[in-house]
Amino acid sequence: MPLTITINDAGQSVLEIADWKGRVWQYRWQILPRGYSLWLMEVTRTDTEATYYIDEDLPGHWRCTCPDEFFRKRGQKRKCKHIAAARALRAFLRELTKESEHARRSQAS
Repeated sequence: MPLTITINDAGQSVLEIADWKGRVWQYRWQILPRGYSLWLMEVTRTDTEATYYIDEDLPGHWRCTCPDEFFRKRGQKRKCKHIAAARALRAFLRELTKESEHARRSQAS
């Protein structure tokens, strides 16, 4: 699933997430303190202010509070677009962190 990160006029980072029909929706996002989750983030749709929470509570077990995930996808392998976006963002941030750590180690040697 393609995921685009843009910066809006207010200087906020915005995720652009496409739905299954190809429509693109914009979400403000933030990573939250984990608590009991391995990964937890909040996304808020910019046009409706609908807010959803996506978390990975066990390795590979993702949940989202959106109606699509709750009513239609529960128990199915295909997850909602918010989970797909969160997984992609997490993978990107992990790679970015690896790159930064590698650069720090190279400079220290």
